[in-house]
Amino acid sequence: MRRRAASIGGLCVAIWAAGSVVGCGGKAVLDGTSSASGGSSSDAGTRSNDAGSATCGDTLSDSQNCGACGAVCSGQCGMGRCSVTLASAQANVGCVAVDAQTVYWINAGDALDEGTGELRETPITGGAVTTLVTRPGSDLSWPCQIRLHDSKVYWTSGDGGGPVFSVAKTGGTPLEYAPPDGGGIALAVDDASVYWVNRYTGVYKAALDGSNEQQVSTEAGTMIAIDSAHIYWTFSGDPDPTAGKILSLPLSGAGMPSSVVTGLDDPWAIAADASGIYWQDYGDGNVTHATADGSANTLATNQFAGTTIAIDESSVYFAAAGKLSKVPKAGGAPVVLAYVPNVFDIAVDDTSVYWTTGEEVMKLTPK
Repeated sequence: MRRRAASIGGLCVAIWAAGSVVGCGGKAVLDGTSSASGGSSSDAGTRSNDAGSATCGDTLSDSQNCGACGAVCSGQCGMGRCSVTLASAQANVGCVAVDAQTVYWINAGDALDEGTGELRETPITGGAVTTLVTRPGSDLSWPCQIRLHDSKVYWTSGDGGGPVFSVAKTGGTPLEYAPPDGGGIALAVDDASVYWVNRYTGVYKAALDGSNEQQVSTEAGTMIAIDSAHIYWTFSGDPDPTAGKILSLPLSGAGMPSSVVTGLDDPWAIAADASGIYWQDYGDGNVTHATADGSANTLATNQFAGTTIAIDESSVYFAAAGKLSKVPKAGGAPVVLAYVPNVFDIAVDDTSVYWTTGEEVMKLTPK
């Protein structure tokens, strides 16, 4: 069996850097905030520079002209992008999610102490780090995965399949959807249901209020995604390099699973939208797109051992071999966004990309 650096598909341990775009007195500002020891991070502060300057020197690494004249980065400017640490000195940070105002992550704490995990949050512009949920009372370990929907945070954690929970973004008592023996390694949420996959026992769903829990397939898997009509999940072929596949069911769970794509090595991270499904193969290193009929197009190669993927309207974001990269959905050359030693999960919003490294939560602007 291959060893996956204590991480599971955008789930698990270790963290690094990031940034976001805000306006400030008409000047271009790349918001850079940082925090120490899980505490608060100060606001971007005063960053002024003449954005109208025609000759401003090096825009690739100058923090006063990061990416453009007058774009001030209070973090680290590299390749014309501003990287900012939103939270540092965390303990085993893996999964991350972001909405219009807030970044959420699980700080697993000491792996030997099952009472130290926390669900945490901080503003996307930087600020105080707040704890929403602590153990005991919920499973907050790694690997983990977080999803957001409306006013709630949903998560699961544990190698193979841990309990599935939700809690209000304002905090409170978590709602448990699945016990440990029927829990998930990954999950997805829509307006009606929570869906999760267990590495050993199959695929499950439940209503958002926790009722009507049901097993919809006994086909096990590793990662899960949904679009407006279907559930998709990956099945690893390891150690057989041709036994991997991507399976699908209607959202209702009715019928038998169908194989959308077969003959894969070790498909792991997966995402889906109206244009099809996107996945990164841990084994053969390909980042691939396929339409609903299974017609596949390779977008990037030699991206080995990747375990997390994210998509927006135009791009696919992934990490491998010490690089955080993106590639156009329509095809084209991959673009390296940052050189980072560890990326365990990725999230994107309109302007920025966020990731975790085990010890930090990072933000990079522009994405």
